[in-house]
Amino acid sequence: MKKVNLLVLVALLSISTVFATETEPTSDEKGKTVTQQVATLLSEPGFEVKKDLTAQVTLMVNKANEVVVIDVDTKEEYVAAFIKSRLNYEKLETQTVGTQFTVPVRIVPGV
Repeated sequence: MKKVNLLVLVALLSISTVFATETEPTSDEKGKTVTQQVATLLSEPGFEVKKDLTAQVTLMVNKANEVVVIDVDTKEEYVAAFIKSRLNYEKLETQTVGTQFTVPVRIVPGV
């Protein structure tokens, strides 16, 4: 009986190893990360930036691949309003549905 159990275990391990090592070829072009996509959406604010503005943005991606802003931690209310208006319900190219992200945001004065 021990030999049969051992034989079944070895067969299962070898089958699972075959499936685990088999991968699909990946393309050379990688998609943008969530942080990069958020940076693109927040580029060129509609107000004059006189000093560095920072915020911690907590967001989530829903089933429709749309951003849902959960919280914006910043001292400036207009920065929070800007971030929410630019990000809420914007579509992202991501497969991380339901994952919560915390993204640091820094808006710097233009040169």
